[in-house]
Amino acid sequence: KQWYQRRVAITAGRALEIREKVLGPEHPDVAKQLNNLALLCQNQGKYEEVERYYQRALQIYQEKLGPDDPNVAKTKNNLASCFLKQGKYRQAESLYKEILMQ
Repeated sequence: KQWYQRRVAITAGRALEIREKVLGPEHPDVAKQLNNLALLCQNQGKYEEVERYYQRALQIYQEKLGPDDPNVAKTKNNLASCFLKQGKYRQAESLYKEILMQ
């Protein structure tokens, strides 16, 4: 199982590199791949990486698609869930409130 998870992570990381090179580092498809990587890392308990990937994806979505795009709310929700799993309740609450106010 560990071998498979490592292989998937390597492949997902390579997919991110390709998207960044072909589409540019701020393309919404790059943000989608960042979300995928965050999910992989979350399943492995690598929460610092999860936060970094979600925050970068959120920045891209907000700048390229606007604050009202559904991907922004979805990524905020994912990031808030990550905060909850780490016991970062205030940060999670803040994001959930932002989602509800949109």
